[in-house]
Amino acid sequence: MKAPPNPIRPITIEQVRGIIKGLGGRYVTPSDDDMARLAAVYTGMQYRNLPPEEEFPGFPIRLLDVGGNEVIIRRPLFPPGVHPFDWDKRAFGHPRHFEIGWKDPWPAETDPSLAHNMAAEFRRAMDPTNPGRSFGDKYAVARFLEKIIPLVTGETPARRTIERHLKKPYQRKRPRKRIR
Repeated sequence: MKAPPNPIRPITIEQVRGIIKGLGGRYVTPSDDDMARLAAVYTGMQYRNLPPEEEFPGFPIRLLDVGGNEVIIRRPLFPPGVHPFDWDKRAFGHPRHFEIGWKDPWPAETDPSLAHNMAAEFRRAMDPTNPGRSFGDKYAVARFLEKIIPLVTGETPARRTIERHLKKPYQRKRPRKRIR
């Protein structure tokens, strides 16, 4: 069996702690349990399954039917359009086997981007040890993502690009007039 196309590079607690300390002395680092969870979640965000033909060894299977004709089963037999019940919970994450970028939706097509999910995990870990501080989309969150995204996806986006991507569009106070 072949190795995954992009092998998992574990993200350690020390790497995450170093990135948080690099944000400046204003922030208290989370507890070791929160740091371990954060490192595990970011490591899990890298995971990609192998393509079905490589993930399931023994396929394709060649059989003979009743009439003596050869039948080739290329991958495991699932009813059309139906996946096994645990398909969305496999290993660390999702069943996709292709690379995703930091702007792509994760884990499903309708979810926010990988960067939004990474920012939410960072805020969740930092809130208990930094009460009263708000972690907006700029400054600490963008600087943290600027350092952690290369470890997860291998991409190196600029901090300004991350800030623009995370920024939520504001609702207009009054609707635009239609030009006819």
